[in-house]
Amino acid sequence: MALVVSPQSNLHAADPTATLREALMSFESMLTDEQKLRYHASCAKPDSSGAITLIIEINTNNQTRAGRCVASRLYTFLEAIQQFTGVVGTFASSNPTIAALIWGGVKTTVLMASNIVSYFDKVTAMIMTIGKHCPTYQQFGQLYPGCVGLQHALCGYYAIIVRLCIKIIEISRRTAVAQTLSSIFNPFESEFKSVHDDLDQALKDVHLQISLASKQVAQETAKLLELESKDQAAHR
Repeated sequence: MALVVSPQSNLHAADPTATLREALMSFESMLTDEQKLRYHASCAKPDSSGAITLIIEINTNNQTRAGRCVASRLYTFLEAIQQFTGVVGTFASSNPTIAALIWGGVKTTVLMASNIVSYFDKVTAMIMTIGKHCPTYQQFGQLYPGCVGLQHALCGYYAIIVRLCIKIIEISRRTAVAQTLSSIFNPFESEFKSVHDDLDQALKDVHLQISLASKQVAQETAKLLELESKDQAAHR
């Protein structure tokens, strides 16, 4: 399920998914051949039970490890991903595979990270925090189709999520010695600081666009009600 980006110079202006598709291309390009096979095998648009199904798979793969069930930390984040892919998958007619690729990338990343116990604990704690602030369908679902600004903002936000996946995989590839040295000289939080900062800004942009779109809908609804009222008065 390869992804091809159009060379058109006005792509970013015309296609809200452009930055997201570019991020997905970068994600695939950094995978090994074996990882690409697993990635494409995971690329299926998730249904409403996708988050639960993935969590069950993670728990099954890690059932012999001691301690709490860290996979339960992922649910809110995975549910947000599923909600967004559900919207973008029906709207992005220019590339209907994009929803499956987003989900496949997240699934591949989480499963790879779960193979390293101490690292996975940190990753899931970070994902849990991010998941608490992810935009929800209740916030953007009805507004998305009619607001290009919101489409750009949400796709930009999830492009950064894909970049986060790239970072998680890059660190997971380090040897045990390199991981230990890195944790001393460059703590986990520092490794991901730039991505977190970008996510925070992107989230502000999303909420701004949601606010603007909501006000526009309210104004249009008020105008429609006013016209209907005038029309009814004229008939009376």
